[in-house]
Amino acid sequence: MTATLLGLLLLAWLVAAAYALGSAFLLRGTRSWSGSLERSVFAVALGMGVLAFLVLAAGLLGLLTRAAFGLIAGLCLGVLLITTVARPRRRPPSTTEARAQSRLALACGVALAGLGLFTLIGTLAPPGGNEWDALAYHLAVPKIYLSEGRIFYLPWVSHSNFPFTLQMLYTLMLGLGSIGAAKMCHWLCGALLVASVYTFAARHITPEPRGRVIGLVAALIVASTPIVLWEASVAYVDLATALFTWLSLYALFNAAQAVRLPEQAKPETASSGVSEPVVATAGRKGGKRKAALTPVLSPLPPLRGG
Repeated sequence: MTATLLGLLLLAWLVAAAYALGSAFLLRGTRSWSGSLERSVFAVALGMGVLAFLVLAAGLLGLLTRAAFGLIAGLCLGVLLITTVARPRRRPPSTTEARAQSRLALACGVALAGLGLFTLIGTLAPPGGNEWDALAYHLAVPKIYLSEGRIFYLPWVSHSNFPFTLQMLYTLMLGLGSIGAAKMCHWLCGALLVASVYTFAARHITPEPRGRVIGLVAALIVASTPIVLWEASVAYVDLATALFTWLSLYALFNAAQAVRLPEQAKPETASSGVSEPVVATAGRKGGKRKAALTPVLSPLPPLRGG
């Protein structure tokens, strides 16, 4: 029972710390995000990466100790406090932004919550025989690093030469005394992946509230995939790979949408004979930065029906 509570507590701390670190690097403009959930998904994912690199730096400096972990935790809490105080207060959503109340949306929401709870319970179990990768290197190598207090070359474990990013979070959680919390890091990647599928559909596929319902259905399809369900309960890295690859494409679509908005706001430019890169560049201030993005982003078609 104590181990379970410790794991859940560390998971809550990880989400808060990652959100604080990620928020410090994200755009603060409210127009950049369709809602708080979308911004939170990107913030937590980005913060997890920052936190992993902090642990990596500590390991390379030979500082994989509880004192160093406490310093990292204190730093994250300080950033969380600053971002909480400095974050502007948002107006409550209007009735047009209310959630869809259809039975389908309710059923999908309940199913998603059940799948999330089911897989979270699975993370509390110790690694079993079917979790070879976790036992061989995902958790084993960080444990060796912790025993020596540093990151060093392991000639007898070829897999230790792979890029270790999520494993740095495993190292942090193992150093804080919780195997369950280490497995929950991968579960959190799966939860963020599912949430990002929902927010993408709600923003880009079709207008609200229909977009929210489609997003819930799409998220449920992803969450109920057997391999995703199993991966969410083990200390692997595949859901992290899927998450960050998908968020990269997601961010590209968001950037393409931001570039196209000025053009849509000025319909007279459509017949002026000005090329698309010039139109997108002239739409807002800071055109030089957008001009660099336009050749890459302009081929992307708008997904939202008009």
